[in-house]
Amino acid sequence: MILNYDIITVGAGTSGSFAAYHLAKMGFKVAIIERKPQEEIGIKVCGDAIGGHHFDHLKLEKPKLGYDAETVFKGIKVYDPNEKNYVIASGEGYALNRYKFGQRILKMALNAGAELYDKHQATQPIIEGSWVKGVKTANLKTGEKKEFHAKVIIDASGATSIIRLKLPEEWWVSEKIPQEDYDICYREIIELDKEIETEYAMVYLNTEIAPGGYWWFFSQKQKHSKCGARSSMDSRIAKP
Repeated sequence: MILNYDIITVGAGTSGSFAAYHLAKMGFKVAIIERKPQEEIGIKVCGDAIGGHHFDHLKLEKPKLGYDAETVFKGIKVYDPNEKNYVIASGEGYALNRYKFGQRILKMALNAGAELYDKHQATQPIIEGSWVKGVKTANLKTGEKKEFHAKVIIDASGATSIIRLKLPEEWWVSEKIPQEDYDICYREIIELDKEIETEYAMVYLNTEIAPGGYWWFFSQKQKHSKCGARSSMDSRIAKP
């Protein structure tokens, strides 16, 4: 099966959906190819904290507490390695509900007219001469193969770079990212029975816990019908 569009975005994450939203709003016929089912789009373990100035720059409505924002911060406290001294980087920021935020951006794209093909794995680009003319896909549920043809292909598949890394090696855009430019991270979510600071996100330059990297946490106030008020601490360590 061959499907024709003006523009294809591979990936329905924040960048893919946001690009699809703007392009569809301008009148282009846009397809979004995503391997996840629609109801799982937005589930991701990173990208939860973000400065409010980004929304001003993008002219995007800011997250709302109780929906796609868990906490609003006044800034970030950055602690030195001994964890006794810190500096404050002031500025409004948010602890996102990553799933609801992703679903909001996707809904904007679909409402603007973009068409979603969820549960579709992009397998390889369609190349004619020096041009990328489309993308081949496989339906992860049925196995059905499709070809999507378009004038413009956007690879928004994240670090995996599903399309970009399958382009001819002599094309500069196909250059592989050096291993040293990747971060190794892990995340913990801890429920506490006591209140912790919610005005600031915190970054720790602790050389024992994260040699050569850093770790940070930000709180998310939650209410439980049986437990009353409880705090949740999202902590993540990143190492180069």
